[in-house]
Amino acid sequence: MPANVRSRVRRFLAHCESRVAKDDMASVTLTSYRKILSGIWRPRIGILRFLNIRYSTLVEIADSPRWGKKTYNNAISVLRRAFKFGYCDYPEKYNPIFRLKSARISKRDR
Repeated sequence: MPANVRSRVRRFLAHCESRVAKDDMASVTLTSYRKILSGIWRPRIGILRFLNIRYSTLVEIADSPRWGKKTYNNAISVLRRAFKFGYCDYPEKYNPIFRLKSARISKRDR
């Protein structure tokens, strides 16, 4: 039986911690991942079963805060990495994060 999102996020962060210990990831990256996952995503989708998360749920959460484009893209990027990690256990299943698009950043936005 698939675990809930909180469990998957814990496993993903544990994997990132092991990468930091091996000097394969910067500790500031892990801190950023933890902050984004714990502050934005886990409170809203953490009690749901991992494989029951729908694209529409992710879009609703991503669209709710008033973020700038860079913050939005960072939040989406971290969630993509966590879901990609979690879906490695279920390669036959569809990963809803693949359809969640990043915001386009133009020269004017920089």
